[in-house]
Amino acid sequence: MLKPALLERGYCGESVRAVVELAGIKDIVTKVRRSTNPTNVVKATLQGLQLLKDPKAEIAKRKNYVQGYTEDNEGSDSQEE
Repeated sequence: MLKPALLERGYCGESVRAVVELAGIKDIVTKVRRSTNPTNVVKATLQGLQLLKDPKAEIAKRKNYVQGYTEDNEGSDSQEE
C-alpha cells in the first residue's frame, strides 16, 4: 500500500524507498503485506506506480461519464411518461 505522507513524515522500507526516490517521490507511507522479500516488494512498488493515473484526466473522464449518465436518465424519464 502506498499513501501520501505529511511533509517530511514519510516512512517506508529500504527497497521501497530506493524505488520511490528514483521516481522523485519524497513523502510517502508504505505498508507491505505478506512477503517482505525485497525483490517482490520492488516489483509490487513498480506495479503500483505504473497504475497511477493523472488526476486531471481522471476528473475529466468522470465528469463526462456523470454528465452522460444524468443526460441519459433525464432522456429516458421523459420518454417513459
